[in-house]
Amino acid sequence: MNDSFLVFHGEDDDIDIRIMKQVLADIDFDGDYKNFKSGQELLDNLLSDTHNTTEDKLPDLLILDIGLPWVDGKEILRALRANEATQYIPVIISSGSSSLKDYHDCVKLGCSTYIQKTTDFEKFKRTCKLFITGWQEVKSQDLF
Repeated sequence: MNDSFLVFHGEDDDIDIRIMKQVLADIDFDGDYKNFKSGQELLDNLLSDTHNTTEDKLPDLLILDIGLPWVDGKEILRALRANEATQYIPVIISSGSSSLKDYHDCVKLGCSTYIQKTTDFEKFKRTCKLFITGWQEVKSQDLF
């Protein structure tokens, strides 16, 4: 099995996908990255039985937009937390929503953190770096 740190990104907006790829490049991320543009595609992949094989593994971190098409981020989070195989995957919600209700809903559903998308790229990059590198450090412990 590949031991590289794997990030799944649930994001349908091409600009936001490019921004995340730029963030990962700027923070010298050396793991693997895979984007899913639809919530249904992401959920199908996460709940697939193929994660028991050596060719495929669950992500070490999921960065998730709330507003994905077909199945939204909250529904994905709810499904992950209800599934024994996926319940402990750290989930960063990355959302353009400034709604306190969205934040509270995601926290109740078990997100690890909530990052509001912003037009301030440097601030967004610093915040993403903090959480991505933090989860990489957690993963590198002898617990796993």
